Amino acid sequence: MKNIDFKSNPIFKKLDSLNLNPDEYIIMGSGIMYALGIRPMEEINDIDILVSRSGWEKVRELGEVMHNSQNNTNSVSFLNGKLCIYDEWDPKKYTFESVYKEFRFIEGYPFQSLESLLELKRERNKNKDRIHIEEIRNYLKKN
Repeated sequence: MKNIDFKSNPIFKKLDSLNLNPDEYIIMGSGIMYALGIRPMEEINDIDILVSRSGWEKVRELGEVMHNSQNNTNSVSFLNGKLCIYDEWDPKKYTFESVYKEFRFIEGYPFQSLESLLELKRERNKNKDRIHIEEIRNYLKKN
């Protein structure tokens, strides 16, 4: 596994500054691809975080809450959208509790499991998801 320096990354520095406990959030989506060295941060665009109820209570006070009526979720963004924190995840079957059961700690940060991400990418099936699916499969073959 490629050694990632989370502490020097501005997005992770901002995440650390929010003072969330590791049991109050999960880094979702392609964040684990960065953490495992599958994709560089420059290709990921942003880090998405799903928070528990207590995590949301903390975060919603720290920035402007945006509501997405299409999927009925709320979010607060930092660093011009490079760090996005959500109260719920779309599709709704990915609740904080369900994803947290299968999370993976990497360098002290809780990430959505690679298997859960693979399932999500298959469901969404966008062009970028198909590319990510292939990259994840290649990673899993080697590891």
